[in-house]
Amino acid sequence: MGISENAKTVTAVVQAFLWTIFALFILAFVFSSTARRHVAAMAEEANLKSIGEKGIEFGPLKKETLQLVQENTQLRRKQDSVPVTQDLNPDPTAAAVLTTLQQVNPQPSNEEGFWVYAGEYNEQKRAFRNSPNFGIGAPPEIGATITSTQDVYKREGKPYKNANGNWQLGKIIGVVSQGQSIKVLEAVRIEGENQFDYNSWIRAKMAE
Repeated sequence: MGISENAKTVTAVVQAFLWTIFALFILAFVFSSTARRHVAAMAEEANLKSIGEKGIEFGPLKKETLQLVQENTQLRRKQDSVPVTQDLNPDPTAAAVLTTLQQVNPQPSNEEGFWVYAGEYNEQKRAFRNSPNFGIGAPPEIGATITSTQDVYKREGKPYKNANGNWQLGKIIGVVSQGQSIKVLEAVRIEGENQFDYNSWIRAKMAE
C-alpha cells in the first residue's frame, strides 16, 4: 500500500471518530427512543463497544488505528531517511486521529508513563542541533515540567536494540499535542550521528 493510500485510510478513521463524537452529543442532549436507536446504529458502525464513567470502549478499532499510524510513520521515516534513534513528529492527520482517540477513550494515569523524543543534543556546542520538541535549551532534569512546542508521539518504550543489534523504536500509543505539558520521570541518552551528539529521550507523564 502506497503512502497516499495509507493517508486516505487514516483519514477515513478520523471521519469515523468524528461520527462517534457526534453520536455522543446526541446521546447527551437527546433522550427520545428514536434518537437512542440512531445513536446505537452509529455506535455500531464505529465499532463502539460501550460508554460508561471510564469513557468509551472500542472493539478492535483502537488497535487497528494505532497500527495504521505506526505503519504510516514507518513509511515516512523511510522516505525521509530519518536516523533510527530519532523520532518523526506526527503529520496532521495522524495527530488528529491520536488526539481524538485519547479524547473519546481516556486512559487512567500510569505512573510508568510514556516515552517521547526531545531532540538531538550536541554536547560540544551545548545546544540542540535542531529545534527540540519541547521548550527547553538542554535535556531536562527529572521532575521538571516542560511544554511541547509541536505534536510529539507517545511511545510505549525508549529505543532499544533487537536480537540482531539493530535499533528499534517503541510502539506508538498516543500523542502529546502542541502546548501540552508533561512531567519528566526519566531522561536517557541514545547514541547520535557522531561522538558529540546524542538523542535525548524522556519518560514522562502528563502534567496535572
